[in-house]
Amino acid sequence: MKTPKCQCARCKLYLRTVNPEDPEFDIFEEDGVTPKATNFETRDYQTALIEIAKKQNIIACLPTGSGKTFIAFKLIEHFRGEIIDGKKAIFLANTIPLVTQQAVFFARNSTLKVKILTGDMEVDYWSEDKWATVIDGFHILSMTTQIFLNIIRHAYIKFSEVALLIFDECHHAVKDHPMKHVMQKYQETKKQEPSYPLPRVFGMTATIIKGNCQPFEVPDVVEELEKTMQAKAVTYKNYESVLKHSTSSRVEKFLIVKGSETNWEHLYFTEQSEDYAKELNKLRKERKKLKMITSINGIDPTLSTADNIFLSLRRATAGDLRMAVDEVRNCCISLGAYCGLIAVNLKLAFIEFSLMDLADGEMLRWYNVIHKFFHKIKHNLENLMSAYPDEEKVTRFTSRKLQQLIGIVKKQFKEEDPPPCPFDDDTGICVIVFVDRRVTAQVLAWYLRDLASLDKDYSFIRANFVVGTSRTAFESVETRIYAKKQGETIEGFRTKKYNLLVATSVLEEGIDVPSCNLIVRFDKIPSYTSYIQSMGRARKPNALFCALIEDKNFLKESLDLDVYVCINKVMVSHLIKNVDKVDEEVGLMEIDHNVEPFCPGGNADSPSVTMESAMDVIEWYCNLLPCDGVSTLQTISWWTEEVGGFRGHLKFPMNSIIRGTVVVN
Repeated sequence: MKTPKCQCARCKLYLRTVNPEDPEFDIFEEDGVTPKATNFETRDYQTALIEIAKKQNIIACLPTGSGKTFIAFKLIEHFRGEIIDGKKAIFLANTIPLVTQQAVFFARNSTLKVKILTGDMEVDYWSEDKWATVIDGFHILSMTTQIFLNIIRHAYIKFSEVALLIFDECHHAVKDHPMKHVMQKYQETKKQEPSYPLPRVFGMTATIIKGNCQPFEVPDVVEELEKTMQAKAVTYKNYESVLKHSTSSRVEKFLIVKGSETNWEHLYFTEQSEDYAKELNKLRKERKKLKMITSINGIDPTLSTADNIFLSLRRATAGDLRMAVDEVRNCCISLGAYCGLIAVNLKLAFIEFSLMDLADGEMLRWYNVIHKFFHKIKHNLENLMSAYPDEEKVTRFTSRKLQQLIGIVKKQFKEEDPPPCPFDDDTGICVIVFVDRRVTAQVLAWYLRDLASLDKDYSFIRANFVVGTSRTAFESVETRIYAKKQGETIEGFRTKKYNLLVATSVLEEGIDVPSCNLIVRFDKIPSYTSYIQSMGRARKPNALFCALIEDKNFLKESLDLDVYVCINKVMVSHLIKNVDKVDEEVGLMEIDHNVEPFCPGGNADSPSVTMESAMDVIEWYCNLLPCDGVSTLQTISWWTEEVGGFRGHLKFPMNSIIRGTVVVN
């Protein structure tokens, strides 16, 4: 493993490269030494929340950069006796980079053994014995929430075997999120056996609200999360002292007035593009209803299992085509002709790939229509820019919005060489640009690379992108590869291999890059949560947070930002008052099962199958069936509309002992 050249404490803590994809990854074995606890100074507000958390479940709501993870670390040390005696500390997060980052922190600052567990380690197929070996061999298990939900449902680990359960970004525990399902299982266990030894719960979040709400709704939202987490939501009474140790960005709004790019819009056939998108959306709905397209990957029940699996990897649906049309139009309008050409070439490659074996007559017609349409756009854009050299194209044929972005980045850049330590680098640029769409992230990153190579004024830019995963047929191979290598990309950003990341919302939460000094929201900020979380990525003192707002939306989006500030003030005020009510009992959330869980053992911590986990169990079973190592064993499922409702159909692979079609009303 590589270590940074700078050997200061912060670099050693944050910049060590780890490889969570290695199934046998062990933080201690990687270093070859046993780490020693670092003597951080505990701040007053941390001490106050630690003392409350020692006695009861709480949700610590503190700003980004205030040290919530350190509070979790001190709680682990508090429960050290129980952990040494065999119980576990469980850390749960949503993403692999966050799971890894926090695990490294715990390993660097504790003598307890830490294990990282993520889905790409194929933990879903581990045997009970393998799980027992891993669980017994480590004190702290850091994993994605879905993994813990699976093993608690399988009873590979029981709540009684856990001393401390830590939820990072616990505001996600709403609707159908795995965090909510974990706490649902927690509460069901509590109701079934009131004396059952449940673990201490510690939730961490910078924003207790998921999505949007009005300021007057804040108390109700907080109370609902408290019921879900079985914990009291609190902050520190002297909130001003917390802010002194938190991230604090200067917020600037930039008005974007459309310029010369409006002269090119006829080249994109915008109206025709919108018409195609509407027709494709209509087709998508019709095919889903009339041809009984399944809920998994658009599989057609009239075809054989082998054909379905092959075609599902190669064929796009009407929905994929509609999305491709929308994405090309969006890139052309929001980024300009140069980026529009990058986007249309990207989508053409995958249409041509899918045309190789498409047999569906109606979809084949639509593929050809969109294929010709994209070629028309490509021809127009190439003709528009043909008279200009590459160095001029890259700046002339961009939208005002994109010009504003690169202007902000250039203004932030200073020419002095940065010192060796990234955390002491006050002159180097470290930027995250947030966008709505995966394709925008990829196209924008490619554009910035071209800009850096063609224009010496921007040669300082070293761009890359980070996106989540998607199953759309038109997602590029590079996008999928980069999605799987998020950890490497983020590590490269920390170590200054890259100084600009274009990212979707996947990077909004938790990732700690202390040298980040500029955040740009290229697209509309969708919610209060996104506003707080993305602002929190700017960890450098006096960092800049920029919102690019088009003139037609300026009033509304400016008001939205004002509302977000108001929501934050109301939330903090409510949580401060909650400190005086910390001993009050928290009610239970309402649990309404459409189908009661199947629990063969009958005990509170017996293995169980729920309506939500049933398909996961079935797919797990299929993957355990014998095969030649090349075949992919999958079920085929679809719905038929019946009088008064729907009927579900499920086919298992041919080598399953379950033959025929399982039908559920």
